[in-house]
Amino acid sequence: IRGKALVTTQPPAKAVAMQIDANTAGQAWVSKTVLASYSPSSSFIHVEQTSPGTPAVGDRVEFKVNSTERAANFYYEVVARDKVVFSDYTGSSTITFTATPMMAPAARLLVYQILANAEVAADYIPFDVAPEYPHDVTAAFATDEAAPGDAVDIDLTTE
Repeated sequence: IRGKALVTTQPPAKAVAMQIDANTAGQAWVSKTVLASYSPSSSFIHVEQTSPGTPAVGDRVEFKVNSTERAANFYYEVVARDKVVFSDYTGSSTITFTATPMMAPAARLLVYQILANAEVAADYIPFDVAPEYPHDVTAAFATDEAAPGDAVDIDLTTE
């Protein structure tokens, strides 16, 4: 049930992780491990995607940043294919940008704030982008059948 707490617990004060296992009479099973976080000032942020579904290239994507401390700015970076493909900052708790081909098929949004005491609070969220390829590409084998050891040609056509 989305948005409703089914279980509430208070982990021990010195706990470093909590694992939750759930199953339904042996038919379905899921496990989630939550690691403890630490902040000297008890400052944390949480990022969630608020735009619905999987965006396509060219769509606007929106995220909400929840913070325990008021921030002058939230800085953010979109990382895809092990590269930073977009970065910016905002004074709002809403982050919105246009999905680009470099973000497809999957990316991560890293959001952080720098607090007055120089502490950094950060969170990230993975998100998918429906790929769109602007060029037609076709690939086919030159022959329908080949014996082991035969040379095989591949016909590759692109705009």
